Amino acid sequence: MPTPPLLSSRSPAGKVLVAVVLPCAFGALSGVMLGIHEIAYLVLVVPIGLAGGYFAGLEHQGGPAGAAPSCWSWSLRPSALCSASSAAAPASGGGQLRSVARQLRQARRAQRLCTSTAA
Repeated sequence: MPTPPLLSSRSPAGKVLVAVVLPCAFGALSGVMLGIHEIAYLVLVVPIGLAGGYFAGLEHQGGPAGAAPSCWSWSLRPSALCSASSAAAPASGGGQLRSVARQLRQARRAQRLCTSTAA
């Protein structure tokens, strides 16, 4: 199987698409599924999320080269997930939103940690 091109070799628009737009779109789709049906959310997130993480790792020449884009991508996904989940199920009891908000806080902490260690 051919490997995808390195993120560093992509155009600026391609970098934004791969590192920002796709995680946000996946987070929004996941959030809608979370608001509609929890099992559909899990069926979507587990296989596609794992495959996306695996293939995203192939776009870097090593750990340090992939640290910053990965931190940004994985901090954007919970933001989109939280927004879409609240829009899809506004009448829910809020338990799912609290869980998503907790994930969002954890992602922001991880982003700060990645940013501070990369500097």
